[in-house]
Amino acid sequence: MLLIDASVACKWYLDEPGSDAARAIVASGEELAAPDILLVEAGSALWRCHRRGEISAVDAERALAGLGAVFDRLVATTPLVVDALLLAMQLGHPIYDCLYLVAARSTGLRLVTADRRLLSIVQRTDWEGRVCGLDDFGRNP
Repeated sequence: MLLIDASVACKWYLDEPGSDAARAIVASGEELAAPDILLVEAGSALWRCHRRGEISAVDAERALAGLGAVFDRLVATTPLVVDALLLAMQLGHPIYDCLYLVAARSTGLRLVTADRRLLSIVQRTDWEGRVCGLDDFGRNP
């Protein structure tokens, strides 16, 4: 089972760099999990894409409505918020991304992300082994 973040999940519905790799994860049949915050973050990203004319309102609504069904497990983030805040302060990185890291730790799953900034932040930290870049997915054990 893999933990997916919003940067990967949005690529399932949008044609952008990395979309093929993101869709390959779904096609692989691997069980997928995500923190429940993913639905809000994906909704926000779909809204921004709609405002820029990159996706119709109907397609954005369909994508968000179907997104939860893609996951085998949604991880509740409320119990993780304090740990995520502490990590955010330690790493100097936004709490919403740190929720994904804390969720990965609490579930024992590897986080797959297309967020280069997050990947950069976790380099050479204890978190590095819990995170896999979308570009590297399939190449890492």
